[in-house]
Amino acid sequence: LHIVTPSKWLADRVQMSFLKDTPISVIHNGIDTSVFHPVDASDLREQLNIPQDYKVALTVAPDIMSERKGGKRVLKLAELMKDEKVMFVLVGN
Repeated sequence: LHIVTPSKWLADRVQMSFLKDTPISVIHNGIDTSVFHPVDASDLREQLNIPQDYKVALTVAPDIMSERKGGKRVLKLAELMKDEKVMFVLVGN
């Protein structure tokens, strides 16, 4: 038996379990670069009214405002950074 996890965090959790003596490897999830690749976002920035000189902090999660997903923390961070050139975008339900 050899356990493969997609993150170091999960591998660390396995190390704390009864499987701690089992070999563990981390293989991160891949990204399909035919779909996800750098693009010119000028049009999107214009549609969303995001100035070109602003950085974007994007947070995506289902049930984003739940305690577990941390949406409320992102809102607090946005409030702390209100004078910075950063646009916070939260996506979720």
